[in-house]
Amino acid sequence: MKLSQNFLLSKTVAKSLCSAAQISKNDTVLEIGPGKRIITEELSLRAGKVIAVEADRDLCKLLEGKLSNNVQLISGDFLNVILPKFNKIVSNLPFKISSPALFRLFSLDWEKAVLILQKEFALRLVAKAGDRNYSRLSVASSFYCKAKILQTLPPTFFRPKPKVSAAVVLLEKAEPPFEASEEFWEFINKIFQHRKKILRAALKSAKLPTETKFGSRRVFTLNLSELKQVFEEICSVQTIKNQVSIRKQ
Repeated sequence: MKLSQNFLLSKTVAKSLCSAAQISKNDTVLEIGPGKRIITEELSLRAGKVIAVEADRDLCKLLEGKLSNNVQLISGDFLNVILPKFNKIVSNLPFKISSPALFRLFSLDWEKAVLILQKEFALRLVAKAGDRNYSRLSVASSFYCKAKILQTLPPTFFRPKPKVSAAVVLLEKAEPPFEASEEFWEFINKIFQHRKKILRAALKSAKLPTETKFGSRRVFTLNLSELKQVFEEICSVQTIKNQVSIRKQ
C-alpha cells in the first residue's frame, strides 16, 4: 500500500493477459509489481520462468515462500534494479511509475508485452500523429513498438479502487525505423513541451533554429518520419551556423 499499488482482483483478467502474451514454457516473463500474486500464479503455470520485481519490501516478505519454484523474486525498484534476461512482459504496472517504466522497457530487448495501464496513459501510448493524446510517449512508442489497446477495465477490478479506469495494452517490439541519437530524443522532449503550438513557435520557445519546411504545422500533427526530417533540418542549420561562427573568429 505504501507505493500506491492497485492490486488486480480478477483471475479471469490474469488469464486473459497471459493468453494475449501467448505465454509458453519457452518464455521467461518479467512481471513488475507482483502484488497479491494473481498474475504471478497464472504466469508460473504457463511460463518456463517468471522474474517478479517488487519495490515494496513488506510485500516481498509476504511473497517469500509462497511463490512457485520457477518464480525469481527481486526486491527493488524496477527503475534501478539489474534484470536477468527475459523475452516477454506481463504486468499490472503501478500507475505512478508508468512513464519512466515504459521508457526503460523501450531501451531493453524483448518481444512482447501485455500491460495494465491507466486508461488515459494507454491512450497516449497508442495515439497517432494528429490525435489529441499524441505526445512524446506516443513518438517513442511508435519508434520502438506496435501498440494497441485490447480492453478497458473499470476501477472495481482493483483494490484499492483507483479513481480512473484502466486499459490492457499489447506491445510488440519492432525494429527501429532509423538510428536515433540522444540528441534526437532531447529534441523530441523539447518541442513536445509545446505540443499544441505551431512548430516554428515551438522551436523558438525551445531556443532551436526555426528554419524548416514544416514550420506552419502544429507539433502534435507531425509523425515520426516528419519529426526526423525536422531534426535533420535543424542539425543542418545549426552546423552551418557553427561553421560561419568559426570562420568569423
